[in-house]
Amino acid sequence: AGPYEVANAWVDGRAVYTNKVFGGSFRGFGDLALHFAAESQMDRLACELGMDPIDFRLRNVLKVGSKTTCDQLLDHSVGIEECLIGVKEASEWAKKREPVLNGSKVRGWGVGCAHHGISTSRSTPDWSAASILLNQDGSITYRTGIVELGQGSPFGHAKIVSEIIGVPPDRIRIELPDTDSTLNAKPTHGSRGLMLGGTAAAKAALKLREKMVGAASECLGCPPGRIELKDDAAFDKENPENIISLPELAEEMYVRGYDPGAYGYFKAPKRFFDPETGLGMNYSVYTFAASVAEVVVDKETGQVEVLKIWPALDCGKAIDPLMIEGQIEGAISQGLGFVLMENLELEGGRVMNPGFKDYVIPSSLDAPEIAETIIVEKPYRHGAFGAKGVGEPAIISIVPAIANAIHHATGLRFNALPIKPWTLYKALKEEGG
Repeated sequence: AGPYEVANAWVDGRAVYTNKVFGGSFRGFGDLALHFAAESQMDRLACELGMDPIDFRLRNVLKVGSKTTCDQLLDHSVGIEECLIGVKEASEWAKKREPVLNGSKVRGWGVGCAHHGISTSRSTPDWSAASILLNQDGSITYRTGIVELGQGSPFGHAKIVSEIIGVPPDRIRIELPDTDSTLNAKPTHGSRGLMLGGTAAAKAALKLREKMVGAASECLGCPPGRIELKDDAAFDKENPENIISLPELAEEMYVRGYDPGAYGYFKAPKRFFDPETGLGMNYSVYTFAASVAEVVVDKETGQVEVLKIWPALDCGKAIDPLMIEGQIEGAISQGLGFVLMENLELEGGRVMNPGFKDYVIPSSLDAPEIAETIIVEKPYRHGAFGAKGVGEPAIISIVPAIANAIHHATGLRFNALPIKPWTLYKALKEEGG
């Protein structure tokens, strides 16, 4: 149903066995197709009611106090309304309600919204663990079971540790997963790497900080409550000249017998879910996103060019805004491929385009202009500093935004993806376009 209040819903689910290739993980695990359908439906409903598509969505979006179609009460961290308002204003949406024709090319605009549950679903237990060690030279060794896939989660953990302990990020050595030395942090999936893994990192850092404050209190001769850890040093807040560098403090901790290590463990709140009715708490928290897309369709060739994307995302708390922007930029290119290009061609259960010669993906030449990312912060009470996952949610609203922009430009509504040039050209000719 998308990120909307739907008071009445009936869902039938069926598992279908096919002779096609096995399914595998893909960014968003199914939400791209679901939100493509839901957001196409929202545009159709808005049209039937004679309403602006964004205004119609704003009247129906989830808010704090809303319930999902699975009867889950959302009591905090719901930022879809702010995301929608943000992209509406940034894109100057009100000025772009009529398609613009230039010869055979027509320009259109579309909007898409999304919500995505973070980490494991239903009542599956979910936890993460991390360890941290203060070395004798004042540097930090941080160990996590969260795998670096290019998403940057462990480096986000380092920023969290840096903020808590006062050690510059470049003095934090990250040891990536090794079953011989790192704790089990559960799988790196479901956009849980920063939210779950980072919270375990924060708990470990807070434990080590307590030890460091105690040692600094002894060394500086002032109460623990007056100790500040910052900029690679510990000092007395009431007398900043009474200071000790972290390398010196680390040496003192080793000499005085302080344990220089700490472990952090975080277990997500227990959730109730009834598998018989499908009702209950599906996820601990949801990340929300909205996008506006601007496209140009060449009616003579069926070619679609995505000109610009205006993205917004409720990340709970931005631990590293540049990392979020990187996720969104990658998601936009990947989403573009999902809508316009990528298609596994099957014949008798056999894949007919198994290589990049025939399986087309976007290149840098296809990348559109990307407006400044609108970061909405609606903190998650159990996340490190309030952070939620962003890796998968970043792509989901892109897909329906582009599809709805194509409809706005051409008047054609497609019920399947991708919308390839031949598909669009043929539909235009059938409509007399």
